[in-house]
Amino acid sequence: MEEEIIYSHYDEKKNIKKELKEHLNDVAGAAENSVPTTIQFDDILNSTDIRKLVKETCLFHDFGKFTDFFQTYLVNNKKHKLKRHSHISAIFLFNRLKLSSVLSHLKETEANKIAFLSYLAVRLHHMDLSVKDLFSYSHLPSQLNELKAQTDNILKRINKITQDIDLSEKEVKTYLENNPLDLNAKEHLKKYYMSLINFPHERWFFLLIYLYSQLIDKDKLDAGLIKTKEINLAPVEKVTDYISKKRRVTEQQIVNDDREVARKTIINNLQGLSDDEIKEHRIFTLTAPTGLGKTLSSLQAGLYLCERLSNIYDYTPKIITAIPFINIIEQTKKDYIEVFEAYGRVNVHHRLADLKITAYQNNDDKNRDYEKSLDQSLLEVEAWEGDVIMTTFVQLFQSIFSNSNSSLKKINKLAGNVVILDEIQSIPEKYMPVVGAMIIKLSEYFGSRFILMTATQPYIIELGKQLIEEESKTKTNTNSMSSLELLSDNQKYFEKLDRTKLIPTLQQPFDTNGFLEFFENTWNYKSSLIVVNTIKRCIEIFDALKNILSDEKKVKVLHLSTNLTPLDRKKIINEAENRLKEKNITVMVSTQTIEAGVDLDFDIGYRDLAPLDAIIQTAGRINRSGLNKENNLYISSPIYVFQLEKDHKYIYPFHQIEDTKKKLSSYEVIPEESYQQLIDGYFREYACEISDESREIWRAIKKLDFDVINKFKLIEDDVSVIDVFIELDENASQLADAYEMVKDYKMETDKEFISNVLDKKIVSINEFERKVIIKLLLVKLSEYMVPVRATRLAKNKAFDFSDRNGVKASFMWVPRNQIEEYYSKEKGYIELEDARMW
Repeated sequence: MEEEIIYSHYDEKKNIKKELKEHLNDVAGAAENSVPTTIQFDDILNSTDIRKLVKETCLFHDFGKFTDFFQTYLVNNKKHKLKRHSHISAIFLFNRLKLSSVLSHLKETEANKIAFLSYLAVRLHHMDLSVKDLFSYSHLPSQLNELKAQTDNILKRINKITQDIDLSEKEVKTYLENNPLDLNAKEHLKKYYMSLINFPHERWFFLLIYLYSQLIDKDKLDAGLIKTKEINLAPVEKVTDYISKKRRVTEQQIVNDDREVARKTIINNLQGLSDDEIKEHRIFTLTAPTGLGKTLSSLQAGLYLCERLSNIYDYTPKIITAIPFINIIEQTKKDYIEVFEAYGRVNVHHRLADLKITAYQNNDDKNRDYEKSLDQSLLEVEAWEGDVIMTTFVQLFQSIFSNSNSSLKKINKLAGNVVILDEIQSIPEKYMPVVGAMIIKLSEYFGSRFILMTATQPYIIELGKQLIEEESKTKTNTNSMSSLELLSDNQKYFEKLDRTKLIPTLQQPFDTNGFLEFFENTWNYKSSLIVVNTIKRCIEIFDALKNILSDEKKVKVLHLSTNLTPLDRKKIINEAENRLKEKNITVMVSTQTIEAGVDLDFDIGYRDLAPLDAIIQTAGRINRSGLNKENNLYISSPIYVFQLEKDHKYIYPFHQIEDTKKKLSSYEVIPEESYQQLIDGYFREYACEISDESREIWRAIKKLDFDVINKFKLIEDDVSVIDVFIELDENASQLADAYEMVKDYKMETDKEFISNVLDKKIVSINEFERKVIIKLLLVKLSEYMVPVRATRLAKNKAFDFSDRNGVKASFMWVPRNQIEEYYSKEKGYIELEDARMW
């Protein structure tokens, strides 16, 4: 008699036939092996305990697939209402953890909570995390009937189960037949949920998301036929080699350079830490002025920490670098890929990522990646597979503060790894306490190491500590709640700076004409950057200056804002960069878009009133090289801070503006050497204030209230803004054609055409790959999109995209033959009338 085969995955067309026993063991093995020895949950669970718990959770997560109902559905595609398998699997695991010796060394109350969290991870592993409505009594009768029918069915093949899983018949029966949902049972699962609510503690949130993340991550990777590779990082000295190569000088020639001195100080400070100190210190700060090479210094510090952690804990960490803005990632990516060339794989993940994991150890890796299907590529990128991950703050923090299955799957990758947070001051003030608390607890529970990097260091860890202590009503003095500065003598670098100076001009607000008069009196024919708070004002000033300076043939006036397509913004930035390098006089009028890591170097700055840290960011675009000369003498460049009517109220919180105005108004001139002290005082004032938003989210974390946790938004959704696709050129037309082709099942899909448009080999287009292709096309289409407020669209309404060829889309459309009516390559979308658009 032929032995029965029980499958976990079966697809005749793709020739995928994986046995359930293999899937369970592969998922459990991958998860168990990925648990770092740094992970620990207070004195309750150490890394060995977590490894066992993760293994058990993954080993039984698909136990319910042993039913005939699921096997018939999988192999014969016959649906049955009892094919669902997560709940019966979760019940089996819960009883296994409760009745076996896995958690027997723990106190009963803690063992019960841990078993319940594992139950949640399995029951919800095909859904988003949501706990509150799971135990509704109205659903209980149907659930009990379903579980009883599935139990009876599974017991019919108990011999097969004991062959595939290392359990006795008695164990299988006990774990199946003891139903903790039964109201007549001695215990009911809702009691464990209520015990977590009534005695809240943040550790249970972090344990739950770790178990859940491990399970769904390894489950999806195994189903996608993706094997996790061993971590391979570049040696620490590779950064030094790259710096020498990049600057085209020898190590001896740059030895006295401030950037080099600072970099060596950072590494020396780390080298001076004993193994015990490396274990204790988990949060580091790197505070340094703009232009001191923080990007490569932090990378080298991260590599050094990885090396030390590997020696101490006997595992190899990866590096995760999170950056607030996509354009900074694109700049930084070039450096990272060069450093890791021939050593490791750099995975860049953000909403506009192209699904490429770059930098390879050999050509075989290149070939294997080329042969991957699009869904495999997407899965790898979104699962943070790779040796170095580059991502955004949105991807990182909105994945932690989330119940989303697709977001949380990558969070287990934070455990034991080195996380570099660039420009940490860009976290919204209202979220600084809860983000600080999150960093503290991830370092404490997951054993993650953090490097917080900025020129204007906020008191984010201090705020986090205050929030934790306030909500737990206890004081703690552990090293996990303090940070260690890597550039211990950073003050000297700030004090010697003389590149810029702030000149507050806040006696009275300007209107546009008043500012133009002020500009003409202070400009002195030098390349200048004017940063204002709204697009309406930006274009007003741009138009006026173009008219005023029309006779100045050597002067070019440029406009930069989100009213332009990303493609045109890049062209304008490149034009400005080339003109500035060639010393051609350039005046750029911009919104705060310029603050997002744009590497330009002007002679003079003008900044409309904004929070102090934003003003300092603008200063970072002025005289960056420190080579501004007058009469052959190096001079500091002025940044004039002024107020354009009440434009700031559309963008920034009232108290931030008032605090900044109060601080600046007490000075006539503020030299750059004083910026650090000024910004430190500014952030210090907020270091004793816990926002209501942070307090609400932290309390929700302790009570597993994911509805409230989901309120966390680094970038607030604005339903009044609609994307408009500007069909500017032939490339835009081809992208739109490809989008219509793939989006509409009725249209004939030309795989060769789609491959050429995406520059990717498209072998087949099934239902899932169609979604991935649409995602990739939207990434490319976004280069031609402008966000426009609905109020402005009503006055100059673009077309529905469906007017093009009948295919519906979430964005609107401007045809190629009507561009001039809607869009200007200099100013962007035409007919601006809403001052709040920015």
